[in-house]
Amino acid sequence: MGPLIVAVVVSLIAIGAYVMLIGGNGHSDTAPTSGTATSRPGGSLTPTTSNPDAAAGQALIDGAYRCYQADSADLKPLTAVADKLVVPMGRGVYIWNAQQGTYTITRNSLSTDTQIFADVQFTGGPLKDVKALFFDRVRQGDAGKDVGALTFEDGTNRWCAIN
Repeated sequence: MGPLIVAVVVSLIAIGAYVMLIGGNGHSDTAPTSGTATSRPGGSLTPTTSNPDAAAGQALIDGAYRCYQADSADLKPLTAVADKLVVPMGRGVYIWNAQQGTYTITRNSLSTDTQIFADVQFTGGPLKDVKALFFDRVRQGDAGKDVGALTFEDGTNRWCAIN
């Protein structure tokens, strides 16, 4: 079990580094959000902070995620995919390719104050019965927003990143 945990942590750190390198350039998708808005260099308006429940491991980061298909289990991105994951501010609701669903989330023991690891179970909607591992780097993204990724555990080598 130890080597598996180390592999997951290394993979998630690699995803986080990749997300920080590519940033949000070229992606103008926005999610239903509320709160104070600030202008990004690309001109789009985004809330100045992420859902505080995400920083506590009680919700996914709100916003529009970019999704990728990896070429193997090491999660090195092969190509962006057309799938759209949007998470509104709040807890337990997601939208996958314009269809709404529900999820539960449980913060796991790998978490620290600034790096949250959580197990996600999609309980309704188009991803029903799919499990995922969620990684959140608290307030490390643009405008003080959380930056994170969701790695699906369904054998598809698919993952989605935000901020």
